[in-house]
Amino acid sequence: MTKSVPGGPRATNRLRKILRSRAEICVDAETVFHARTIDISLVGMSLMSPQELGDGASLTVVFQIPTQGKLETIRAAASVLYRTPDGDEGFRLGLRFSEPDARRSDLINSLL
Repeated sequence: MTKSVPGGPRATNRLRKILRSRAEICVDAETVFHARTIDISLVGMSLMSPQELGDGASLTVVFQIPTQGKLETIRAAASVLYRTPDGDEGFRLGLRFSEPDARRSDLINSLL
């Protein structure tokens, strides 16, 4: 499910789009856990995580974007901008992508 949403108090000036998808957060070769994406922009994304990660933590996030009837897998280096406890759900993490990626940008722009 995708749609445009305002970014809220932590937003950059970038348009964010709702993206509900499973994700994996890879902190290192031995620390991998599952998360759920919330929204995405060209420069970052937010997701729900069962684990708390500190501001500035480096990680790799793996998620999928639907396009033309199929799911495209994206693997992106990112860092944690913020974390907010969210009751029993875990933590809402705000991530900033570490490097630009033309393919990822094209897929994000293709979201309705």
